[in-house]
This record gives sequence, structure tokens and C-alpha cells, in this order.
Amino acid sequence: MSEDDIIIEADAAAEVSVPAGGDANSRIVDQPNGTKTLFLVHPIPQRFRSPNGTERDEMIKELNFRRVTLGDLTAMANIKSEGDRLMAIFVRLTGQAQRVLEKMDAEDVAAAEGIVDGFLPSSLKEQTGLK
Repeated sequence: MSEDDIIIEADAAAEVSVPAGGDANSRIVDQPNGTKTLFLVHPIPQRFRSPNGTERDEMIKELNFRRVTLGDLTAMANIKSEGDRLMAIFVRLTGQAQRVLEKMDAEDVAAAEGIVDGFLPSSLKEQTGLK
């Protein structure tokens, strides 16, 4: 485990260790390239299967969000449901599969919404419904 690893104890209340440059209260770290990393209070369990059939379990402990592009906004234009819009933007910005993000805890979803909100100027928040 390196100095940048996040530590979460599974048997106790979740503890988050945020690397230098991060805000322990928000669990969000601004990256030099303009992206943001969200350290999850409630990691997402994920099972992987290799081509030879062996399986391994891992926990997704952080999500990296890239900045919003015009293509993202265009993709959101015809999505009516607020929940579907939120899922679609999370999938697009993190590169994670929907089936993985569906397992996000509500506390982590709220923090992720804050990241998306921070990427959008107020004029676009109302137009896209991503507020």
C-alpha cells in the first residue's frame, strides 16, 4: 500500500484517509489536469472474472471524474428523468459501468453530484437539468 492509498475499515464506521491536497470533509481531491477524485465512504464491491475463469473481488474506493464536455451536455438533452440524467452523466464522466454505479451509497452519490455541479456554470445547470 502506498502513501496515496485510501484506507477504509470494513468492520467499523468508514474512515477515509485523503491524500495531500484533499479536503477530508468533502473527500474530493482536485487533480492538476482539472479532474476530481472522490474517495468513497462506502466502497463499491466488484467481482472480476479473468478469461481463464478465475474470479476475484475488489472494492472500488474512489471515482475519478473528468470535466464536462459539450458532448456530455448534448447526450443529456433528451433524457427526461432526473435520475437517468444523473446516472448517464456519472457513467460518462467516470467511465464506470452503470451496473457498478448502481451500487453507490446515497452519501457518495450526494458528493458526486457536488462534483458535477462544480463543473457546470449556473446557466448550464438549469438548461441541462443537472442541478
